[in-house]
Amino acid sequence: MERWSLNGKVALVTGASSGLSAHYASVLATAGADVIVAARRESVAHQIRDSILAAGRKCRTACLGVVDGTTIAALRPLLDEADILVNSAGVVRDATALDQSAVDWDAIIDTNLKAMFLMSQACAR
Repeated sequence: MERWSLNGKVALVTGASSGLSAHYASVLATAGADVIVAARRESVAHQIRDSILAAGRKCRTACLGVVDGTTIAALRPLLDEADILVNSAGVVRDATALDQSAVDWDAIIDTNLKAMFLMSQACAR
């Protein structure tokens, strides 16, 4: 596994307060990366952080609304540290297309697509 070691790397995972995103954060920590758990729900992100810390790995949290350019800009110091970005924040609406509004569609596109662009752009800078 040394070949796949992430020792000395910093991974920033968006949407990491639950689901696959939280799993990715744990896997990256297990592989040796220091992890930044970035999520809107800070209290839940702290639980993920605490489980990673309990496993003996380094982990921090950041409050992040991925569709908010101001919040992304405020993360500049953390973005500068990140070697790895996992764009994993996402939303779904539990309704058929006929039952969704334009506001629902905008929220889905903003979170699942636009945010990936904004985060990738910010990290690349």
